[in-house]
Amino acid sequence: MNGLALSHILNTEGEKIQYILGTLPTSEHAPPTIKDILMANKSVTEMLNTVVNTQILLGNKFIDVLSD
Repeated sequence: MNGLALSHILNTEGEKIQYILGTLPTSEHAPPTIKDILMANKSVTEMLNTVVNTQILLGNKFIDVLSD
């Protein structure tokens, strides 16, 4: 279940980038400004950092369980 949730998060972040850049088939909006792109980049970076940190914590918990 964790892997499935992770894949959904990563897919959503990819779609966010595609939406901002206007490369999704359903996105019809004005071209993004540099500010829009930088804000989206920051948002995606923060989410990926959160995901990586969560995975590290889960990995450490797994190691702790195995070592007991």
